[in-house]
Amino acid sequence: MAYLINKNYSVIKVKGSYWENFQKPTQREVGEESFFVANHEIEGDDGGQLENDLIKLGRLYDQDSILSVPFGEKGYLYGTSKRDDGFPDYNQKVVVGKPVFGDAKGEFFSRVKGRKFAFESANEVGKPMTYNGKWALTLLAKNVAEEIRENED
Repeated sequence: MAYLINKNYSVIKVKGSYWENFQKPTQREVGEESFFVANHEIEGDDGGQLENDLIKLGRLYDQDSILSVPFGEKGYLYGTSKRDDGFPDYNQKVVVGKPVFGDAKGEFFSRVKGRKFAFESANEVGKPMTYNGKWALTLLAKNVAEEIRENED
């Protein structure tokens, strides 16, 4: 955390979680402390600096992956562990679905103050009721509007 803060990133502690034995009778939630990190010092694209720093830390601490959501792009998991059971594989990307705030049902998720959020594929997501959920919805809607404008040209 000190490294990230010293680089002038905004950092929030979250509980990173996943379901061990997903969708089996022995399913149970396991987790670890994680960080939600944003680069608010630079508007727009930072040239990949934040992502590069997170990948280096993921490798250093042998994390399976880091979740990266580059400005204006879709998010993905980036494999940072060389272990055989790591997911995704080392230096590989796996695109994640849409962000879901509140009742995230996927295998991987995080919690901030006990509330779930995740990136998962979903056909329908209800309108968020919390301030942060509404804020996130507004940001996502703005991104979609920008994509629509770009495709109209």
